[in-house]
Amino acid sequence: MTLAFYRKNDADISENKDELINTLPESFKTRVLRHSDEKGRTESLFASLLLFDALKKIVKEPKDYIINADEKGKPYFEGNPLFFNLSHSHGVSFCVLSDSPVGCDVEKIREVNASVSEKYFTEEEKCRDFFWVWTRKESFFKAIGTGLTLPLRSVSVTADSVSYSGKEYFFKTVVIDGYAFSVCFSDENADFIELLD
Repeated sequence: MTLAFYRKNDADISENKDELINTLPESFKTRVLRHSDEKGRTESLFASLLLFDALKKIVKEPKDYIINADEKGKPYFEGNPLFFNLSHSHGVSFCVLSDSPVGCDVEKIREVNASVSEKYFTEEEKCRDFFWVWTRKESFFKAIGTGLTLPLRSVSVTADSVSYSGKEYFFKTVVIDGYAFSVCFSDENADFIELLD
């Protein structure tokens, strides 16, 4: 099972931000409140609310899910085999839940300096749409738990799957309303990704 959820964050929550934070379980709140800047806190709140709402759709007691982070900072549910990942970009939050390691990324499609792809993409990736490649790369590095600590050119994401450390990882990428969404997952049977608004 791999399920993806996204939400446009266009609501004005300035009046009830604290109230919304208090609807979240304690570990979710902690992740939101660790952001010192208002923009980061708001984006984290929207992503956390999306994650909590996604959990409500598939588990009986979502408040029992405690978020922790490993030594590299990858979040996980403490004592639970359910994997998740979060991303946000320019007013959209994206969340993926899976029974195997997973990573996701969302990016608003916009103008990008060509030097970025020259610096970070393999030759075959340079022939593809920038955000199609970028979201796949970021979702892959999040799925394997390294984040963007490995050289971005160390893996090409143009195929539907890539092998890393003896394990196969698969990609699903879609464009919706001017945003590129990518998911990288490690269970080949989890080939159905559902985007729910």
